[in-house]
Amino acid sequence: MAPDAPTTLQIVTLVLSVLGAATGVAALAWNIIQFKLAGPAIKVEATGGVLIDRQALEERGALETTPQIVVRVQNTGRAAIKVRDIEIMPVATPKVGIAWNDWVGVPLPHRLEGYDEATWSIRDVPTLRSMMQQEDRNLSFRAVVILANGRKVKSNYLVADEAILLKGLSMQVVSIPGDVPGEEREVKILKRDAKGS
Repeated sequence: MAPDAPTTLQIVTLVLSVLGAATGVAALAWNIIQFKLAGPAIKVEATGGVLIDRQALEERGALETTPQIVVRVQNTGRAAIKVRDIEIMPVATPKVGIAWNDWVGVPLPHRLEGYDEATWSIRDVPTLRSMMQQEDRNLSFRAVVILANGRKVKSNYLVADEAILLKGLSMQVVSIPGDVPGEEREVKILKRDAKGS
């Protein structure tokens, strides 16, 4: 005996149950997305650069520079989170961080509000390099941001060496407005070459 064909009521019930299941899955996915967006999301970037003595530049036209390492921490989420500390993690010992207590920037711990950012810098690169050499000849490291909840967020790799930090930077002479309106004066500045890394 052949099975009976489904009735219109059965077909409607099946369509409604499939629609209900799809709506439930979509609502669950949306709740997960909202939860992720509502929380903090931390991004850490380490870059090399130079600190320029502005007074020497303005008074004597002399370009006096100090290599430095800058760690930029961005909270791309909505909720605030506290940055408890920042460590240096050599590539030679990826599980062990080196405490660095001489960060230049806002005092740690620091609360990062949603969509906020803060920067800290290391201006004593020679001391950092000598600390790294005690660990290994390789001077590559990551900056590791330690959050209040214990989570650690790592930056890209950077090398603790003045020559490498200055690589790709060249001195250029540019004209800027002078003290008297309509006058210009030339100053030397550092710019990153298009091909520089």
